[in-house]
Amino acid sequence: MTKTPTYYELQAFLCTIPSISWGGCGIAALVLYDAAVREDLNPKIIYTYSDTLLAYGCLFENNQLFMKGKQEHADACSHIVLEINGQWYDCMGVYNKDRKSHEATREHLVNSVIHGNWNDEFDRGKQLPVIKKFVGYNALITN
Repeated sequence: MTKTPTYYELQAFLCTIPSISWGGCGIAALVLYDAAVREDLNPKIIYTYSDTLLAYGCLFENNQLFMKGKQEHADACSHIVLEINGQWYDCMGVYNKDRKSHEATREHLVNSVIHGNWNDEFDRGKQLPVIKKFVGYNALITN
């Protein structure tokens, strides 16, 4: 059996994935969240929105509607991070808290990664199998 990577091993690995922060941040947040839960770090999933993206408006509103059960699918956002001990983190490390944001559930995140309109700079077809092999499971499968 393969050893499950720790949160910090996973964070270091994800930094090597091309364009992980440009369309792959939700996938990175998902596997980091799972590792943080396993390690009792009590993470929260945080969706952030840049002022530029808020000007378009629909992504924030779509996610709010999804959380209220008024929309079937969640949407993308500017960036997804984890909050641990009051600090925000992505795979690159500490992330600036200076943005509009909201907390989301793991289920919201999975739905968003599957159905959201994410930046296609991140090559999902190529990188998801690499991430799956490293973490040892398909994080997008929900039970």
